[in-house]
Amino acid sequence: MRSNIFWSFEKTEAAGSPIELPGRPGLAIVPYVRGRLAFAQLAVAALDAGGFDRLVVDLPRFLGQGVLIELAHSAFPLAFTMVVRKGPDRHLLLPFVPNDAGYIATFAARRRRVGYECIDAENLLFHPDGAIFSPDRPLLDENFALSKGLDRYFAPLWSRMDALWEQAPPVTKAFTAARASLVAARLAEALASGERTLFVCEYRLWWAVRKALENGIKGDTPPRPAPQEELGLAFLAEDPYSLWTMGFLDDYPCVNLKFFEAVKKGNVRSFDKLEALGTTLLGLIEKDDPRVANGRSITRFLAFLRYLRARMIASGRVVPFPSSHLLDAAESCFGKEFARELAETLLAYPVPDKKLGADGTGFYSLTADGTLKEGAAFELPDALEGGDSFGTDIRGGGVGLPAVEDPGRGRWADIARRSLTRAEEKSLKGPCTGITWAVKDDYILHQGACALVRENIARETRRAVVKRSWGGMGDGIRWKATIRARAMKEKALYVRKRRGDLRFLSVDAHTPHVFLFSDRIDECAFSVIHDANLSQRNINLGNDTFPFERHPPPDLVYSLFKAVGRIESSLNGHIRRDWNEALAFLYTRSDMGVERYEAITKKPARYQCRQTPFEDPELADFSHAEKFVAWPVKYAERAVIVVAHCGWSLPEKLARFAREKNIKMIIVPLDTLSPSLVRRLRTTHFISTALKKYPGREKLLQRFVA
Repeated sequence: MRSNIFWSFEKTEAAGSPIELPGRPGLAIVPYVRGRLAFAQLAVAALDAGGFDRLVVDLPRFLGQGVLIELAHSAFPLAFTMVVRKGPDRHLLLPFVPNDAGYIATFAARRRRVGYECIDAENLLFHPDGAIFSPDRPLLDENFALSKGLDRYFAPLWSRMDALWEQAPPVTKAFTAARASLVAARLAEALASGERTLFVCEYRLWWAVRKALENGIKGDTPPRPAPQEELGLAFLAEDPYSLWTMGFLDDYPCVNLKFFEAVKKGNVRSFDKLEALGTTLLGLIEKDDPRVANGRSITRFLAFLRYLRARMIASGRVVPFPSSHLLDAAESCFGKEFARELAETLLAYPVPDKKLGADGTGFYSLTADGTLKEGAAFELPDALEGGDSFGTDIRGGGVGLPAVEDPGRGRWADIARRSLTRAEEKSLKGPCTGITWAVKDDYILHQGACALVRENIARETRRAVVKRSWGGMGDGIRWKATIRARAMKEKALYVRKRRGDLRFLSVDAHTPHVFLFSDRIDECAFSVIHDANLSQRNINLGNDTFPFERHPPPDLVYSLFKAVGRIESSLNGHIRRDWNEALAFLYTRSDMGVERYEAITKKPARYQCRQTPFEDPELADFSHAEKFVAWPVKYAERAVIVVAHCGWSLPEKLARFAREKNIKMIIVPLDTLSPSLVRRLRTTHFISTALKKYPGREKLLQRFVA
C-alpha cells in the first residue's frame, strides 16, 4: 500500500508481471498503451527482473536495422520525432520518447546488454488510412494495471475489440490480418531459438497477434499498400511542449525525467509516479518564493487537496489529469501565480537546441521493402497543425486524450513554453531590432496598481481620529466620547478630525504616480516611453502606404519614465523584459497608442510632455534619481503621488521645486502594496515591430508576461 499526499494506492509486484501465453513457453508479453508511463515502467521492470535473453518490440523492422533508434537512445531524454510525408498536406508524427514502453524497453535492453529486435512490418508506413484496426480505447486509468494486473486490465478492451471486429471494413480486416500474421511469424521465429523472450507490444496489435498465434485471424489478402515507391522522412529533436499537448509525453514531463533517471540507475521497480508527483508539488508549495507565497497557507492546501481528490474520484483517476484536475484546482485554490509556477515546474523538459541536420538528424527516404537512405528535404509542418494525421500513429491509432483534458493542455503548454513552435518560427518574420512596443498587460497592471494607491489614500483621508475640541466643531461631534467624558465629570466636547492636508485634494488618472523600488536608481539605464498620433504611429510601424497627407503631422507625447536595472531577452529577441528600479507615470490609465495620446492631449498644453527628462533644461540640475520626482512635478496639475521604498524621504531640493510649482507631494510607503504586486510592477515588457504585427501575438505574450 503506497501513501502520498493524494491518497493510498495498492500496488503489488505480481500485478505488474508480464502475461504468459499458454503453449508458448519462454514467451512473456507486456501489452501497453502507447506513450503511457505506467506501461513503460512495467516493461523496464520486466527486463530488470532478469531471465530474458532477448527483447522483441512492435517497432517497424527498418528502425532496428538503422541508426535512428540508437541516435534517439544517445540523446534521451530529449524527445525525437519522425515526420512521415505521405502527401503534400498529409503527414504522420512518430514520437521517440522515454515514456513509451517500446522505445524505453530498447534503451534499457541496450544498457543491460540484452539483444533486441524490431519485428513490425517494414511497409507499415505505406498502408492507407484506415488500414489498422484501432478502436478508441475507453478512459480507464492505466495505473490500475499496477494493482489489477495486465491481463485483467486489458480484458475489457480486448472483449470490446472482439465485438467490433466483425463490423470493421474489409480493407481494415485485410491489412490488420496480414500485419498480425507477419508479426506472429517473426515472433515464432524468435522463439524457435529457445531463448527466453520478452515481447513488448501495443495492446491492440497484441490482440491481433495473439489470435494469429492461436488459430489465425481471418482477412482477405491486402492490396499493394500504396502507389508511391518511396516516402520522405524527417528525423529531428522535437519541442516537448507540443508533444505533451498532443498526449505523447504522458501527464507530467518532469516525472518522466525522474523515471528516466530511475531507468539509468536500475531502480525502476521502486519508482512511483504518484509519489514523484506529490514530492514535486510539496516542494513547490514549501518553496520560499514571493511570487506565490501569499496564498500558500495550510488551510488553502487542505482545501486544494479535498477539491482535487473530489475531481479525481469523479473521473475514476488514481493520478490526476494535469490540465483538467491538478492545474485547474491549483489555479482555483491558490491563484494564477502559483498555477503558472506549477505548470512551469510540471512541464519542465529538455528543449532541443540542435538544428536539423546535426548529429544524424535530417531527411531520409524509405522504400516499401524497408530500405532507409538519405532523402530530399521537404517543408516540415508544425507538430500541432497536422490535423488528424498527426493524431494517427502507425502502431495503433490516435493518442486518445480524454475530452475533458484535450482543450486545456494547449493553454498550459503556452504558459510554460519558452520557445517557438515551427509554425511560429515560419510566421514571425522581420528583425528584432529597431522600435519596440509596450505590452497591454503591463498597462492594465499599472492602472490597477495606481488605482489601488489612490484608494488607499482616500481611505486614509476618510479615516477620522477623535480629539477634544478647544472651540471648533471639527468634522462633527463624537457623541459617545462626549457622553463618556460628561459621565466622568469632564466638561469637554469631543469631535472627529480628518487629515486636513488631503481631504479637499482631488487625485485621478491624470495625477502623476512615481514608484521608487530601491536606492540604486543612479546606477541604471533610463528610457522614456512615448505614445503617438496616427501619423507618427504608422511611421513607427513602417507602413509606407499610409495616407499621411490626410492626417495631422506626426506628433508624440511622453508619459512613462523608467530606470532599468536589468534586461532579459526571450523569444529569439522579439520580447524584452526590463527589471526596473523606478517608474514615473504622467498618466495612469491602460490606454495605449493613439488612444493614450488623445487622452493626454485633451489636457492643456502645459501638462503635455514632449521633452525627455534629459533634454529639459529646467530639470538639468537634478540627479537621475531626483528626475523621477522632478519630471512629474513639472507636468502635474495639483499633486504627485510617490510610492517609495523604506528609508526614502523627499529631499529639500525636490520639496522646494514642488512648492514653486504649487504641487502637493503625497508620500506612500511601498510596503502598503503586496510583495507579489511589487514584484510584478518592477517588470515591464517590450516587443519587436515584427511581433507587434504578428496575428498570434497575444498567445505568444502569455508565455512571457506573467
